[in-house]
Amino acid sequence: MDSRGLYAPQSLTWQINRHPIILLGGLRALLMQVAHPLVAQGVAEHSSFQKMPLKRLFRTLDLMLTVTFGDLLQAQQAVDAIGQAHLKVKGVLPQTAGPYKQGQAYHAEMLPLKVWVLATLVDTSMRMYDLFVQPLGLGQRKQYYYESFAMSRMLGIPDEAWPCDYDAFEKYMREMEQHGIMAKGTTAKQLGRDIMYPPIAGLPQFLVSPLRMLTLGFLPESLRKDFGFEWRNRNAKIHAAWVIGLRLFYRLWPPVLKTLPYARKAKKRWS
Repeated sequence: MDSRGLYAPQSLTWQINRHPIILLGGLRALLMQVAHPLVAQGVAEHSSFQKMPLKRLFRTLDLMLTVTFGDLLQAQQAVDAIGQAHLKVKGVLPQTAGPYKQGQAYHAEMLPLKVWVLATLVDTSMRMYDLFVQPLGLGQRKQYYYESFAMSRMLGIPDEAWPCDYDAFEKYMREMEQHGIMAKGTTAKQLGRDIMYPPIAGLPQFLVSPLRMLTLGFLPESLRKDFGFEWRNRNAKIHAAWVIGLRLFYRLWPPVLKTLPYARKAKKRWS
């Protein structure tokens, strides 16, 4: 393993994750994470989510970008910091939520929860790149997923707990979305509302409304329904128009702006 970083500039992970427009999927990933009843309970009980609903998103994105583009020491320090914070995130469900019964114990370091959180980020990155940069071929999807093993190992997920290949990953995501696990219970639903309608005084609606529309359109249909978000044909048409407009707008960006500062700084280390 190269001390300069987990991923080299020629890796597909670098080439995809360097794009700032990928971050438009951040709220999608966050919604999918808190849709899991055990993740939702941990977030609700052990964070200031209700007051600062986007803090978890910023922290998660910073972690993933540091692990992707930082040197190995920076990546390990970021992972250690999150692991330390997770030690206190534990408890029990106060009420039944989907397949999880009242009294079900949870801990942020439980492997199924770590797998789910990382899976939402891997899935979202590919989908955002598909929509706004260029479609990924099957071979590229398989390669990107294969490279995710470096990330999962860094996060302490053993290989046997991470889906073994891209096909297994796709099956895992479908099962999580369709088997009645997601967005069950009042806690997950309330967190979903807090994300989509953040209780932040003075937040301009001309910024929030388009982002809300985009995010809801990015979600799997079943998850939108589970959260209780309204979505009509008119919404789908508006969403499609926003996606087309943003894709065309992004193509006009200067090349230097199409690379995140994390990646620009890392590129110098690899030169």
